Amino acid sequence: MHRRLHAQAAKRAAVMVWGDEGLNAIASALPDDTREEFFRIGPTDPWIAARHMIRWMYAAHHGPARLHLPKTREYIDRVFDCGSGVILRSLLHMADPASLTPRLPPLWKKDNTHGELEATLDPDGKSASFRLTGTAYSDTPQTRGGMAENYRYAYSLTRAKIVTETHALEKPGTLVFRVRWR
Repeated sequence: MHRRLHAQAAKRAAVMVWGDEGLNAIASALPDDTREEFFRIGPTDPWIAARHMIRWMYAAHHGPARLHLPKTREYIDRVFDCGSGVILRSLLHMADPASLTPRLPPLWKKDNTHGELEATLDPDGKSASFRLTGTAYSDTPQTRGGMAENYRYAYSLTRAKIVTETHALEKPGTLVFRVRWR
């Protein structure tokens, strides 16, 4: 399960990047149960199943992004912006990137009911290594790339200059990725 506020962020980001047409294209490509989860009116459970978030991201990637990875990454970055809040983004802008690394596993736990994130600052102090297990976000190439981009973008909001990521499937169910910065 994933915090529902990220579903709201995904909808706002779709409008920011593609307008109402993009939002409507994503919504029309979704299975009924996922569309209902994203467009509920009134009080709802604060959690949404990860499968719905994943289906939404697939619909965005295959729909308005037209399988164009730079556009998909831009969209993932806007979802982060819409879902993280002004205070967190302000703190990230002031943060040393190395200080972010130990804070990320507790943030994962705050936003997800499943999975474990391990984060280690590399000895050079200019990169961090991550291992994500026990979650559907490590199951497909698209979800693995999306998770790695999400963390790369978080580091790019710090005082880091050039931020890159690499990621791979270590074994079934285990995503490993490294974020590097200058």
